Amino acid sequence: DRFHTKGFRTQAVRVELDNWSVENVGMLVDAEMDQLKEVMTAPTKNLSEEDLLTLDLRDLATKTQVKAPILWKILYGASTTPTQIEQNTYKDPTAPIVMMVSMCSYSQSQRCCLLQRFNSAYFKASGLAARANDTTHLYGITMSHLWVYQLIDRLSEDARQRMFANILRFPFRVSQDNLNL
Repeated sequence: DRFHTKGFRTQAVRVELDNWSVENVGMLVDAEMDQLKEVMTAPTKNLSEEDLLTLDLRDLATKTQVKAPILWKILYGASTTPTQIEQNTYKDPTAPIVMMVSMCSYSQSQRCCLLQRFNSAYFKASGLAARANDTTHLYGITMSHLWVYQLIDRLSEDARQRMFANILRFPFRVSQDNLNL
């Protein structure tokens, strides 16, 4: 007897097919995450003011979409609904998807911290408390509290060195309490 009309065997095959599909997509996503390492890896040199100012999120989103099209499609589908796509003209899931991918990359390797470094500097400049920074670091959104303070020290030292170089290079005049320098 064949049970196709009652659906018993097709249900068992469905479960196996679902398991195979999830395993297959998982392998594809793993391969894409490996390719994303070159996009998400931050330069090993110390972070400079220019590095912070030149990060282009649109460019990062484009590179992420090119290197990981399957992961992008999965996250886009999870971030939107058909009704939302039709009705929303201003809400774009691109930034949250880039952040999700960045968090996954950072979870796999501490060197894949391009966006986390930027977020750390931005949040610290916005006055984020140390405990809040620890929480965002726990979620993979920012770098550690210690790293943030080391960044501030490096940026301060760079600014101080530039100021000294400018003092030696350009003549200037300062007037303070009737004293000319």
